[in-house]
Amino acid sequence: GLGTFEDLDGEMILIDGHCYQARSDGTVVEAADTELTPFASVVNFAADHTAHVTDVRSYDAFIAELDLMRTSENGFISIRATGTFSSIHLRTACKSESGVDLVEATSTQALFDFESIAGTLVGFWSPAYTKSIAIAGYHMHFISADRQHGGHVLDLAADAIFVELNDVNDVRLAIPETAAFLDADLSADTSAALDIAERGGRGGRPADDVTST
Repeated sequence: GLGTFEDLDGEMILIDGHCYQARSDGTVVEAADTELTPFASVVNFAADHTAHVTDVRSYDAFIAELDLMRTSENGFISIRATGTFSSIHLRTACKSESGVDLVEATSTQALFDFESIAGTLVGFWSPAYTKSIAIAGYHMHFISADRQHGGHVLDLAADAIFVELNDVNDVRLAIPETAAFLDADLSADTSAALDIAERGGRGGRPADDVTST
């Protein structure tokens, strides 16, 4: 699974029964049970389709390969993809103040580039009709095999990736029980803002004084 933490304090990666927090300072830690999350998508993964994808030169090229494996525009897909990446470009959201809107909060982010790094992509493809409760389209996070590096995937390249897809047809939604959520006006269409926050960050702020590799 994947998600984020309270006040966008990093990127969440769930894999093999463990939950990791990729922080904006470049570190990755196993999240404490007391951590809170405003958003997470989690599945008990069991592969329904597998493929060896080769000569992947960009994230968009990888997405095109996944599109060939998908069997429907209306079902959910969970993704696990393992390999040694010749390059991967990641971002990690920086912790924001409570109440800051999503676009402003994600305008400050740490960017990391790695070469010749082994690891796993975890993610989802969600149908367009779910855009108010999920991130429609593809959403992927990465964690290295040594669990030392991770983040939200912006770009990648690899000679070979082993891809596993899980068809998901049972979706359960849990919403917050806080007064702030229950009293909020959520009638606005936030899909454009979400697209900027999740996919518009193929620039962003280099890590500068933050750890960068």
